Formats: sequence, C-alpha cells, structure tokens
Amino acid sequence: MKRLLYTSIIIMGAACKREPLITYDVKDNIYFDNEVSTGYYMDSTDFTFAYSDAAVRDTILYVPLGVTGSPAATDRHYQVVADPASTAVAGTHYQLADFVFHAGKVTDSLPVRLLRSPDLATSTKKLILRLQQSGDFQTDLQYRIMTTSTIDTS
Repeated sequence: MKRLLYTSIIIMGAACKREPLITYDVKDNIYFDNEVSTGYYMDSTDFTFAYSDAAVRDTILYVPLGVTGSPAATDRHYQVVADPASTAVAGTHYQLADFVFHAGKVTDSLPVRLLRSPDLATSTKKLILRLQQSGDFQTDLQYRIMTTSTIDTS
C-alpha cells in the first residue's frame, strides 16, 4: 500500500507543469472612484458655504480617484477638464491643482479648491469634471457592472 502511495505521488509530481503567471498587461486606466458604501456609487456631490462662518473664503473638496493595474513606483500624471456644460467659472468658483497620482497607490484624490464668490449667495453653480487620457493613463472604462441587471455608464 505504501508503495502505491509513493508511486502515485511521483506520477502526480511528474504530471505537473509550471505555467508562467498571467499578469495585467494593458495600459492603466483612471476613473472617479465614488463608492459611498460597498457596491453603491454616486456620480455627484453637493457643497454649500451656507453653514460656514462668513470669514471662510474657500475649502478643498477631495474627489476620489482609482486606477486599474498595479501601483507605480513613481508619481503619474493625469488630465482633468471642466465640461463646457459647467456653470462654475475657473478662478472665480474653483481652482484645480496639479494632477498627480502618487507613487505606490491605486486610489488617490483630486483636490478641488472651491472659492466663495459673492454670486454664490444668490445662485448655485455646477462644476462637471471629465478625466482625459494622458501619457500615464487611459480613460477606457466605458461602464461598470453594478449588479447583474444594472450598468453604470457615467
């Protein structure tokens, strides 16, 4: 019986082949990563200065980002533009900083400085941000499967 066991182990060991590990081999993609709880995503947020002291002139809103692939050893750059449908004006209602995705991360954030301009006391403004492809990232994620019957295309 022992001899049968040893023979079986030798045959099984000889039958195994070492296959190369398949790795992720496409250009990295960047996307807005607005998961508010497990499996639930949002594509917008509201902000108001109404509850802030009048001395508060600005605030920073951090927009969560994610990338596909592995973390990089160096900082990577991405591009963001304001959609023409935005009613917020650059320099008056908001400022965008350098677009750097930090080394060693697969999630990061885009800091958007919101400015308290006088016209916000009587009107609301909308800022729509769009990611653009860059030398380091693509924006090929067309949609995300939310459940077997729901697809998020935003």
